Amino acid sequence: MIVARSLCIFISCDLGAVPKARREQALKQQVSLHTPFTEPGYYVNWHRGRAAVWIWDQAALVARAAEAKRYQVVPESALAPSPLPEQVQSADWQRYLSGLHGYEWQRWQNGILIDSRWLPVLQPDASTVIQLSFKQASPLAPRDRQLLGHLACGVVALLLVACMSWQLGSWFRLEQQTNTLLVELDSADEGLITARHARLRAEGLRSQYEARLTLLGQGQSRTLPQLIALLPASVNTLQQYDYQPLRLQLLLQDKAPDPREYVRRLEGITLNGQRLHNVQVKLEGNGTLVRLQADIEVLPRIVQRTTGKES
Repeated sequence: MIVARSLCIFISCDLGAVPKARREQALKQQVSLHTPFTEPGYYVNWHRGRAAVWIWDQAALVARAAEAKRYQVVPESALAPSPLPEQVQSADWQRYLSGLHGYEWQRWQNGILIDSRWLPVLQPDASTVIQLSFKQASPLAPRDRQLLGHLACGVVALLLVACMSWQLGSWFRLEQQTNTLLVELDSADEGLITARHARLRAEGLRSQYEARLTLLGQGQSRTLPQLIALLPASVNTLQQYDYQPLRLQLLLQDKAPDPREYVRRLEGITLNGQRLHNVQVKLEGNGTLVRLQADIEVLPRIVQRTTGKES
C-alpha cells in the first residue's frame, strides 16, 4: 500500500555511533521525538549507520483505508529509482520526483539521502523531474531480510538432503550386508567342508550383525542393573550413563573410590553377549567423582546345526 509524500514527514538520523543491536530501539525513540502523530507509522531505509525515515499518521490512514492494517505501507518516495553511479560519486546533488500529489525535492551527499521535502508546485530552478512508476518494486526497499530468508531456506534444504542421503546410504549398506549373508548361506548348502566353514562364518557374522542392530535399536534395561551390581559398595550415586556402540561411559559418585577395584571388577566381564575391556578410571572434582570408560566387544552368537544321516 502506497502513501502519498504529502502526508509524510521526513527525518534523517545518524545512528552510526549506536550498536547495531540497539539501532531499531534508538530509531523508534527518534520517531517519537519528531512526530506530531499519536499513532505514527514509518518506513526506514538504512545506509550504513544513517537512517532515512518517512513518518505518517497511521491512525488516520487506517480510518481512511482499513487495508492499511493488513498490508505493508510504503511512501511513494520508496519507488524512486536508485541514483546513477556518477551521482553516487558526487559529493552533493539534488533531484525532483513527481508523485501522486505535488513533487518531492531530495538532497543527496556521497550516495546518502540526507534531506527530503514535499513541494505542492515545482520550483523554477528544477532541471530534471523523475516521474515515479507505481508498478515496480521499490529499489530503496531493504533486501537483507529477504536474502537472509532465502539463505536460511537453502541451508535447511541442504541439511535435509544430506540427512536423507546419509539415511539412504545406511539403508543400502545394511541391505547389501544382508544380501551378502544370504548369498553365503545359500552357497553353503553344498556338502563340502569348505562350504560348511563358510556357512558357519556367515552365521557368525549374521549373529554379530543382529547383535549390533539390537545394540543400536533397543535399550539397555537388562545390562544396567547387572552393571550396577558389579560396582563397588562405596558407590553412592550413578550420575551419568552413556551407552554408545562399542563404548560405555559412567559418571559415579563414590565416597571412597579405588580405581584398581573398578578395573578388577569390570575388566573382561560379559553382559548380555557383550564383553567389557580396556576399562579406564579417572577421578574428577574433589576426588569423589569417578569417570569410568570401557570398550565393548559384541560377541558372536554360537549357532549349532544338526545334519540328518541318510539311511
